[in-house]
This record gives sequence, C-alpha cells and structure tokens, in this order.
Amino acid sequence: MTPPNYVEVQRSCNTAHSDGAIEKDGDSDVALDLVGWLEEGGGAFDSVLVVGCRSGYEIDAFRGAFSGAAVLGVDLVPEFVRYANSRGRCALVADMHALPFGDRLFDLVYCCATLEHAHDAHLAVGEMLRVANRAVFCTADLGTDSSKRNPSHFTFLDEPEWLALFDRPGWTVEHKIVEESVHLFARRHSWNTSIPKWS
Repeated sequence: MTPPNYVEVQRSCNTAHSDGAIEKDGDSDVALDLVGWLEEGGGAFDSVLVVGCRSGYEIDAFRGAFSGAAVLGVDLVPEFVRYANSRGRCALVADMHALPFGDRLFDLVYCCATLEHAHDAHLAVGEMLRVANRAVFCTADLGTDSSKRNPSHFTFLDEPEWLALFDRPGWTVEHKIVEESVHLFARRHSWNTSIPKWS
C-alpha cells in the first residue's frame, strides 16, 4: 500500500534537480563504468530501461554505448520526465512498483540511487526482474544515517537484506560494496554470455 503523500514527498525532495543542475554527476559515472565492463565482455543490449532516470543523463550513456539500442527512462517525478524529453531523451512518468511493461521486454534494466526511495523494495525489485530479459543492475544506500535523514528515502537495508531481495528463482546475483552503497548485478540463468564474473 502506497504511503500517504508518497508522490508529493518524492516530488518536493527531488525537483531541485529537474533543471539539469545534475546533468552529469557520480550516478552517470556509475553507468559509464557498467557500460565499460559490459563492453569488455561483449555484452551488447538492444533495449535498456533506466528506472529513476531523473534528468536522463544515463539514457545518453547507454545510447552512446549500445548503437541502435532503444533506451527508455521512467521516473515518478513529472518535472524530471519533462526535462529529459526536452533534451531529446525518451522518458515517461511511471512508478517502479508497477512498471507499465510486459514481461522480459528490456535486455537490461538499470536503477541507480533509486531503490532507497521505494516504499516497497521487494515489489520494486520484483518488477524490475519481471521486465528484464537478461540482466538488472541496481545501486542502493546501505541504510546510512545520511540516508535516514533524507525524507524521500523509505527503505533502509543492510548488505544481506539487499541481497535477499534479489534472491529469486532463475537469477544469479553478484554484488560489490562501494563506499556507503551496494552495487548489485543480477543475470538470468537463461542468458548465455561471455561476460566475466563481476564482483
């Protein structure tokens, strides 16, 4: 059940970024690092979904890396989506707890610094795994004090708890701890790839 004023809280806490002030920040570097590793292993993707796309700079990273790929961003904050579309990026308003897409529609689902905003992280992770055909990459805060002070954060989990959310039949999950966050890469057992072990 969605908490009262959930959408309003997300909008009020995050719209300061919708003017493009974060056109490139550490989150876009995470996307570029992931792309570099995937390319080394010959991992090419025809379709990518960016969950929590904010201003859409990560959309550009994936479009640049995977030539001809369809890259779509979704965000709960309409101001982010308007900004992304005004810059020629393809984005729409959607809730990560109920992604409006069919099963296994995207080769890769990418979600950076967004899962801590989920009011039901188990449901949100399930939705990302459902629409992913090959792999899901996520980062999330490790329930730090700074995260707990952020009124737009609703989920505060430690490393084993985040891993447990991705422990689903048919998936293999690898992870790294990077500063105060966990980076998780989940791949379907059915995806035959030469990409090396990530963690």
